[in-house]
Amino acid sequence: MNVHVGNFSTKLLGKKIAISNSVPNGVKMRTLKRVFPTLAQFIVPSWGLVKGFKDGKITWEVYTRIYLEQLQNVNLGKALEKLGTLMEADQIVLCCWEAKDDPHCHRKLLYDLIPEDMKGERE
Repeated sequence: MNVHVGNFSTKLLGKKIAISNSVPNGVKMRTLKRVFPTLAQFIVPSWGLVKGFKDGKITWEVYTRIYLEQLQNVNLGKALEKLGTLMEADQIVLCCWEAKDDPHCHRKLLYDLIPEDMKGERE
């Protein structure tokens, strides 16, 4: 199983799934919250966390610490394998809003924690 990460306009190949709280209008994509809600509670950052950063109420460092603490509560390798099974795919692309050159993106933090033998491409 290969796990790629990109934004909603990615050209990466694989079954795409949103790891955000919403998707852009017109984008037809399954969401982690619907496909695998128990995993979504760890991977999808809360609206409060996202809004806190976007509104400047918390720093990126604080956002990162909180998000990484959430991820410590899940066996990411096993969960991603199960996600691949649920999506009937050997390649999945985890998608969110931020541009590929945006350094403030939770998918990039998540990618660093994906087991090496599962890592695909990162945008």
